[in-house]
Amino acid sequence: MGSQEEEVYLPAKKAARLLGVHPVTLYRWAKRGKIKYIRTPTGRLRYPLSEIMRLKSMVENPMDVAIYARVISKALAERGLLDRQIEFLRNYAKEKGYNIVEIVTDIGLISRRSISKLIGLAMAKRISKILMVDYDRIFPIFSEIFEEIFGMLGVRFEIVRWNDEEFERTREAEIIEVIEALLKKR
Repeated sequence: MGSQEEEVYLPAKKAARLLGVHPVTLYRWAKRGKIKYIRTPTGRLRYPLSEIMRLKSMVENPMDVAIYARVISKALAERGLLDRQIEFLRNYAKEKGYNIVEIVTDIGLISRRSISKLIGLAMAKRISKILMVDYDRIFPIFSEIFEEIFGMLGVRFEIVRWNDEEFERTREAEIIEVIEALLKKR
């Protein structure tokens, strides 16, 4: 009688690390039926390795990335802050051996054009990651929502910490400007 292979189940942290997502994102996927799981007698979730591999294989080229860079004002772009972000991320991608498929930029808030471009790349399975210098580049307030949307498409954000004095000084003013812009749309 042939032995049947037993499924291997992984704890949340290990499964999330393999998928390149946060354990909370993995939990949300499980609750929404995006990934199968079992519950241990102690109530913890375990994820089948076969499911992890299925989700990992959804991204065809794991080294293909997009770069997303944004500054809040034209004045900052004119002072070179946007170009420095892009150059920093290009160098990082080169060091990691990533293939840059697209560079998407914005001045001001993230634009519909940029969101559409990034989602289109994700849906077409052309990228596995979006490189940024901070989560607030993609959207300063609701970055968790974007992380979840892109995660469902098999794309994760890779945040590359950037030590740029001008960038750090502009962050507080940028958050205030975003809140004001959102309030104006009411």
